[in-house]
Amino acid sequence: MMAEKIENKAKSPSVKRRKPKASHVPRRFSPLIILFAVFVIAMFLLIVYIAFSKTTITVDLKERVESVEFQYQPSDLDADERTITLEEEFTFSDFSEFQDVEGVATGTVTIINDYVADQQLVETTRLLSEDGVLFRLAESIVVPSGGSIDVEVYADESGLTGDIGPTTFEIVNLQPVKKSVIYAMSEDSMTGGVGKEAILRDEDIKSAKKKAKQDLRKEAIRQLQDELRLEESLSSDQVKVEIIGQTVDQEVGNTVTNLTVRTEAKVIVYYFNEGKLEDVLERDTEFSKVSLNDVTYAIETIGDHVLVVGVLEMPSTGADVMDTVDMSQLTGKSREDMIAYLESFQSVEAVDIKFSPFWIVTSPPIVDRIELVIK
Repeated sequence: MMAEKIENKAKSPSVKRRKPKASHVPRRFSPLIILFAVFVIAMFLLIVYIAFSKTTITVDLKERVESVEFQYQPSDLDADERTITLEEEFTFSDFSEFQDVEGVATGTVTIINDYVADQQLVETTRLLSEDGVLFRLAESIVVPSGGSIDVEVYADESGLTGDIGPTTFEIVNLQPVKKSVIYAMSEDSMTGGVGKEAILRDEDIKSAKKKAKQDLRKEAIRQLQDELRLEESLSSDQVKVEIIGQTVDQEVGNTVTNLTVRTEAKVIVYYFNEGKLEDVLERDTEFSKVSLNDVTYAIETIGDHVLVVGVLEMPSTGADVMDTVDMSQLTGKSREDMIAYLESFQSVEAVDIKFSPFWIVTSPPIVDRIELVIK
């Protein structure tokens, strides 16, 4: 019986246990997961880009000059007035056209007398240079024994040959025994063998008269500076010159070596501390610091009034113009686009752009991440 049970049990079918299957995501959901992952990564990169990217733009501006014209009454500058009349002669030799002309060379020699007696030399006494150029004394002299005397000489012939350098001269007419102890020496060159003359032109006279007016202005300042005993130096701009008359000693077309201009003028001086002008200009302009180096002014009569008129020229970089930059035009732009926009401003000299991190090639989309540096 027992054997039968065992046999039946052996014949009964065996039961196999199944292993639990691994769970899996349906294939139709896989692309969505990939897209979601890409989206998460992109958002992360965008957040990093916005949070950490930065663009620094450095703009170099052109320097320009802003001019401001001004005019003030002398009383506005606390100016004192003084009027004088001057009459001066000025000689000029700066002409527009010259020509070479022969002249007679002249100079100075020292006659040395090492002889036992005084030596008299008459006017036109001949002196022969070491190179054989003949000169003559311009006056009669007596050279004391054991002494020396300076005297003017001139070349015996006109022309370039008379222009010689320092040398020793033999006194031609002396007895041979005296020539070694009585002789002449020159320390400077002889000049005038070739000179220059000008054909006087009308523009030469006009130029000389203008220069005479300038020189008279300087002379007036010198005189008034001494007379008024001013602590501050007078400026030529504080002097107004009214010409009463000017005459010249030559006529147009004459051959001349110099020209004398006689000038008579009334000179009006409005003397004031130029620091007052700086203060007034700072008060009346937008500039906080004014220097006289940037100011040109003069005393002029306008109508019935005497005024201090001039121009203030202040260097400026045009930084105020850059206040009009629209920063939104610089967001999300490439280097080339930003440079093109900024260089459209006339005051811009050059543009330099740096991206951070280094692999970034466009500016951030947020204005706050863009720094604009003006130089």
